[in-house]
Amino acid sequence: MTRARSLAATVALTIAIALPRFAGAEPHPGEVRAGVDVFAEPASGLSLTVVTPSVNGKVDLRRWLTAYVDWTADVVSGATPRTYGAVDAISSATAFSEVRNQVGAAVEARTGPFSLRAGYHFSIENDYRSHQLALDGRIDLLQHDTIIDVRWAHDFDSVCDLDNRGLSVLQRQPLSNSVGCFAGHAGLTEEPLGVDAVEVSLTQTLTPRLIGVLTGYSEHLAGFQSNPYRRVALLGDAILAQESDPGVRDRGAVGVKLRYAATARGALGADVRLYRDTWDIESLTAQLSWDQLLLGERLRLQARARYYQQSQAFFFRDAGSAGSYEKTGPVGAYFTGDRELSPFSDLLIGGALYYRARPLPGRRLGRMFHSLDVGVHLTLMKFFSFAITPPDAPRMSGVIDALTAGLSAVGEF
Repeated sequence: MTRARSLAATVALTIAIALPRFAGAEPHPGEVRAGVDVFAEPASGLSLTVVTPSVNGKVDLRRWLTAYVDWTADVVSGATPRTYGAVDAISSATAFSEVRNQVGAAVEARTGPFSLRAGYHFSIENDYRSHQLALDGRIDLLQHDTIIDVRWAHDFDSVCDLDNRGLSVLQRQPLSNSVGCFAGHAGLTEEPLGVDAVEVSLTQTLTPRLIGVLTGYSEHLAGFQSNPYRRVALLGDAILAQESDPGVRDRGAVGVKLRYAATARGALGADVRLYRDTWDIESLTAQLSWDQLLLGERLRLQARARYYQQSQAFFFRDAGSAGSYEKTGPVGAYFTGDRELSPFSDLLIGGALYYRARPLPGRRLGRMFHSLDVGVHLTLMKFFSFAITPPDAPRMSGVIDALTAGLSAVGEF
């Protein structure tokens, strides 16, 4: 499973596992968080399940210095179509299972209104390796009324692939499985992918009840970005070749978030995000949310509804159209069967419930924690394709096409 994951896995990872802080929560020298999410696309014959456990913690080494550690895994199982085109998606589906592990560590130093965090993450799976370096600088001004955050990250990634070097794009064949990857086996190779990302955000208190966040994001990817397992039917099924995506992709996004304290215990949220990249994909994300405190701030209820819509990549061709790859061939040197590069929209509706447990004065929960927050969440998603025969079409034919459910906990010590 490459870094260019299916939309299903990407959505699963966008659901926050860790609990948000309750209003008025007191900071403590240490904190540990744990959670597990289960993402499922229950399509008959092409079901997909992603189980994502995670554990992370932090501890103050000095008043000005904090250390962070984290671990996350993806346990993926299901079936995926290997060929995009006239071939039936179910009959060409391949069952698979894999595990991705990611570990990381960071340190943060603070002085006055300034803080700087430096971190490293390593991710490993059967067919993918990733090393990430990240720096995050923050300025907190005017008693938290103005916060400026700048983050930079660089990924050094390697993708396992069949050794297609020296072959034309129409001759290249997909990887059949990950056996022998990163072990120097003949017939396999490692393709590099570098990712540079910069994100800048400004958080501003606008009125006593209104907070706004303005964000800007830019990312540059250079290297192998195709799915090494996927092939595309070309020229009347006469040619079945490995998917071919451009080697360079620049993308950027701007977003605005607003949080309004509508009542003493309830807050309304509104988010808008615009995105564009050099593959001609443009997208709009709009979200409304409500956050409510109950039972003397021991219970927290969250609800949200999000709509997303995007255009297609310039080289995507609908298999059901007159200009499909099977009828006209590739677009230059490019052809894809990636759903994330096709035109579609989705609607997401979700909710979460969190409870804060506090011990009696002078005591700790489990002899360790000053407080313990536990939570559950559920999110439902429906896809809407704008293609006649979209990639992974059977996964977009149900009343509910995907769901995410999860449990989480955070303890302060």
